[in-house]
Amino acid sequence: MAKKFQMTLLIIGLVFLLAACGTKDVNGDGNLDNNVENESPDQTELNDDNSTENEENKDNVGNNENESKEKEDAAKSEEDMKGLFAELGYTKVEIEIEYDNDEEFEIEIKERKDGSMKAKVEDEINDIEIKEVLEAFNYLYPYIKELNITDAEPREEVIETVLRVFGMDEDYEKFEAEFKFTDGSSIEYEHKR
Repeated sequence: MAKKFQMTLLIIGLVFLLAACGTKDVNGDGNLDNNVENESPDQTELNDDNSTENEENKDNVGNNENESKEKEDAAKSEEDMKGLFAELGYTKVEIEIEYDNDEEFEIEIKERKDGSMKAKVEDEINDIEIKEVLEAFNYLYPYIKELNITDAEPREEVIETVLRVFGMDEDYEKFEAEFKFTDGSSIEYEHKR
């Protein structure tokens, strides 16, 4: 009999506890979801952790989409390199920046006369050297795409754009750049301090 009495008190206590907790519109859809009141504190913490993970996963989805886009733009062959480079309107991009501490930043992408591609990165400032053509092209392509240089741009704007896009300091000793375009035109810039 004592067990029945204890069980009855426990049930009555739980009913009052649940009634005192109120209700929440957890789903935001106007329907009351009373399951929240039945959760233990541990379960609530678990749900909070899951919602944080879900938000992080949503953020990662955006990053994965960006990575997928970059991979779509990545060349897989010499023909891919030629096509992507031509879409940007270039047949050659060569940039060399020298600093007073004898460090250089030098990049090059070009289509050779025999139709093959050349691409290289020699960045002493950031300690990056890529001589393999496909790897160098895929490393440089997003930067070259962002340059958007035309043959009508003034030297100062080209220098400013190149420095900004590649994240280089403005305190260079010598700046040289050459751009050849698919229409046959070309421009060269040189600036010494």
